[in-house]
Amino acid sequence: RAHVGAHLAYWWVMGLLLLVASAYALRSFSWRCLVLAHAPGLLVHLQLARSLPESPRFLLVASQTERAGVVLRRVFAANRAAPPEPLCLQQPPAHDGGRSTISQLWRRDLRRSTVVIGLTQGVCTMTFYAITFDDRLNRLAGSLYTGALLGALVELPALVALAPATDSLGRRAAYTAFLLSAAAALLSLHLCVAAGGGAPLAITAVLAGRFASVAAVNVAYIVAAEIFPTLCRNSGIGWGSGCGRLGAILAPLIMTSAGAPLLLFAALCLVAAASVWALPESGGRVMPDVPCSERVSGCKQAPSPLESPRSTRCVSPIRAATAPRTTAHRTPPRLAPA
Repeated sequence: RAHVGAHLAYWWVMGLLLLVASAYALRSFSWRCLVLAHAPGLLVHLQLARSLPESPRFLLVASQTERAGVVLRRVFAANRAAPPEPLCLQQPPAHDGGRSTISQLWRRDLRRSTVVIGLTQGVCTMTFYAITFDDRLNRLAGSLYTGALLGALVELPALVALAPATDSLGRRAAYTAFLLSAAAALLSLHLCVAAGGGAPLAITAVLAGRFASVAAVNVAYIVAAEIFPTLCRNSGIGWGSGCGRLGAILAPLIMTSAGAPLLLFAALCLVAAASVWALPESGGRVMPDVPCSERVSGCKQAPSPLESPRSTRCVSPIRAATAPRTTAHRTPPRLAPA
């Protein structure tokens, strides 16, 4: 899951590099020309969004087993593998339902995670945009375009280190390490600017803060996706992203109005790093489908709808679909009955 999250973020970096190149090429024109130059990309996104398949896991939780089977058969076909017959899928645990997905974020067993996700993602996104788009910090590199280019390039090693760090250290430890690194970079930058240090030291501090903050932002998305159950996962990710957008709005206001904004951001990163340990560790664990407080009395958490219990010889349909083609000639494994 961490590797997938990092690979998705690579496209963000490619977009930043394209933005820097096009902004430099159109530097003699109005900013409106830059906006118009990137407008056709929105039309491409609309078409790509239509081609995305629905999540089989979500369809199972929504009791749309037939649609989930259709999507999984397309996965098998795309990977040139034969699906096991019959294709039986495990049903998620029963739940009482009746509440909107947004209100489920504030259930007793999810309330603390909702608050912490909102706080931490708001802080790390605020820090990222304060470092990225503050004109004074960018011009430390000599020009706005050079600073933006260096900032975009430093995000690549941050994303490369993201998956190994979160898988080996755990989600909480890696999240904390990135937030503490961002705080240390902001403190170093404040001391360097206050003491009138040279540009190389300031640029190093800016790039270190950019490295740590972009890694923390992407860990936040991974943690939010793993902690919230399938029934309200989209709402949980949207909640964290919304808090991040609020932080992005406040970042330039704080940079221009606060007396020591870098110290304030460093202190917020320390608070966020401490609050991360109020979250449950989600690395390497089966993601829940239904909140504990919403399950029917006496109903235990079943394995993932796309994963089989260890006590049986069943395999995940996704794993079977992505297996080498030679496995299609073997006797297909028998999945757990619905």
